[in-house]
Formats: sequence, C-alpha cells, structure tokens
Amino acid sequence: MRGVADETYLAAMLHDIGKLYLLKSIERLVDAGVINSLYDDELIRQIFDEMHVEQGYRLIQHWNFPTMYCDIIQSHHTEQWDTVNKMLAIVRFVNMACHRIGLGLIHEPDLDLAATHEAEVLDINETQIEELEALLEESREAVSRE
Repeated sequence: MRGVADETYLAAMLHDIGKLYLLKSIERLVDAGVINSLYDDELIRQIFDEMHVEQGYRLIQHWNFPTMYCDIIQSHHTEQWDTVNKMLAIVRFVNMACHRIGLGLIHEPDLDLAATHEAEVLDINETQIEELEALLEESREAVSRE
C-alpha cells in the first residue's frame, strides 16, 4: 500500500508541472525583453488554462515517466475521465479541494465537493472532506509561517 501512496503523492506533485514549465518560459521571455512583465495575472492565467496540460504532458513524456503519470497530467481537467483510475480520481479531487479553499490561483468557495463525480468514485463523505480541507489549511499556514 505504501508504494501506491507514494505513486499517488508523486502524481499529485507532477499534475501541474506544465505550469512551472510555462512560468519558466515566460520568465525567459521577460529576461530577453520579448514581453514586458511577468506579473500580468490575467495573461498568466490564460496561458496556464490553455497550455499547462499539454506542456506538462509533453515534458513528462520527454522525461520518460511511466504512462500512469502521463495519464494523470493529461486527464486532470478533462470532462470525460477514466473513473476506474483511483489515482486520477484522488488527484482531481484534491485539486478541486484546493480550488474550493483558494489554495493556488483559483478560488471556488461555492464548489460542492461532496457532489462531484470524484467524491462518488472515491466514496468520500462530508466528514472526510472537512478533514481534507483542514489539512490543506494547515499546510497553507505552515508555508506562510516559513
């Protein structure tokens, strides 16, 4: 079981690797004088929304990561996804939980996590959702203290 937990943790860490790649690319363009600022939030969000999945998928394939990680990156935002893939369901669910509490660039406080297909697939109840949100808040607070 420990191996599955480690694999899922790595998948969660990698699922948005395309954002880091894009951010570094934008930084290079700023340094080269091609664009004026790295701090145009709307532009960065638009670039992330439109490109982070594809770029992350290409990057992880280039690094020869196992298919299971490529699948997570490629499917973590798609409407139609493999509901048998529990690792994908976990990454998708935790990603939405982060959106709900505003951990990251997206804040969707009205998102009903219990009503998501991911919660159904994972058989997650309200108590477990509250516990997850508390853990995410604790991690945010720990990072802000450092």
